[in-house]
Amino acid sequence: MDARRDRRGCGPAHRGRSVRRQSDPRPRATLMAWWAVLYTLSMLAGYEPASWVKLISVDDSPRAVPIERLLERTINHLPVLITDAIAEVST
Repeated sequence: MDARRDRRGCGPAHRGRSVRRQSDPRPRATLMAWWAVLYTLSMLAGYEPASWVKLISVDDSPRAVPIERLLERTINHLPVLITDAIAEVST
């Protein structure tokens, strides 16, 4: 073990603070991946509305259905991921 780290694995900058080590980083990484995708789509819709309208036009764009499916999955999965993240940091 590194001599500069205490028994919790915390370096000097974290001494005296409560640091919780995450046992499984995948749920948080999954939440961040969803956030990145949704943020990108929201920026596209907000700042490039003409491009967004073309992308989501089911008649004209082959990307429209995958985007729709992605957003439907978001509605189902994201609330659970957010609830889990809140529960993780509040315990």
